[in-house]
Amino acid sequence: MKVLVAETDAGLNKALVDTLLAGGYETVGVPDGFTAWNNLLWEGADICVLNADLPGIDGFGLLGMIRRSDLFSGMPVLMLTARPSAETQAAGYDQGCDDCVALPVDEGVFLARIKTLERRILRKE
Repeated sequence: MKVLVAETDAGLNKALVDTLLAGGYETVGVPDGFTAWNNLLWEGADICVLNADLPGIDGFGLLGMIRRSDLFSGMPVLMLTARPSAETQAAGYDQGCDDCVALPVDEGVFLARIKTLERRILRKE
């Protein structure tokens, strides 16, 4: 199962990627929305983790592109946000994310949420 992590903070990006690798996931971390979209097009992924505040294409814009794409419209997306307001989380759900997590996030909770998204994929197959 391959997870694409799009997170601007290098330290957090590395921590999330390391957590996923330790959990047995093939993982790639990228720093911005443009790189994330290009990586999806060229390398693909099964699950996408997006920071809402990505530079270039922000997380909400990238989520919209994923949902409009024939290739990725059904891909589970977990949105990360440093703005834990109900409005920000509701905006993520309204635009089609499968889960929305306020930062900072506990590594164990993060991994559990990824596993939940993985179970959804496995049930569809």
